[in-house]
Amino acid sequence: MPMPALLARQGRQAQPARQRQLLRSPPPHSIRRNSRTIQRRKDPSHSVCKRYMALFLRRV
Repeated sequence: MPMPALLARQGRQAQPARQRQLLRSPPPHSIRRNSRTIQRRKDPSHSVCKRYMALFLRRV
């Protein structure tokens, strides 16, 4: 009997925290930082391509 009650209590505690995280809007500086990291994530493929092109041109 104690196990189901414990699980129910944990479930009840876990859900509001998740909702709070979704509802709470992060401060603007964190949003800016996140967007910057996303842009950086997009860029590396381009920079890597440039690097390989430079190596290729140097070789030839």
